[in-house]
Amino acid sequence: MLDQKSQPDVGGFSDWEEVYSPKRLIKDYQFESRGSALEFLRQLFLFEDEFNHHAKVTIEHSDIRVEVWTHDIEDITELDFDYAQTADLIYFDVKGCA
Repeated sequence: MLDQKSQPDVGGFSDWEEVYSPKRLIKDYQFESRGSALEFLRQLFLFEDEFNHHAKVTIEHSDIRVEVWTHDIEDITELDFDYAQTADLIYFDVKGCA
């Protein structure tokens, strides 16, 4: 259950929500097609493997929710802000190609 919400400035992207229990960043992405959603996931997972930082990803049809935090300390770190910024860049890249 989310007990608090705020919207941090994540590298210039202010539409990520900061929530608690555990403290993490959340964003929902909507896609016009499952193909676009799949391409976003493909690029995001490649980034995760290279960056060695993994988020909780929930998929519902062509909507994707990303929740990212540093699990070892149950808090948000610079890694999470970098992840959020990169996820947004991937999203804009995929949307631009659609």
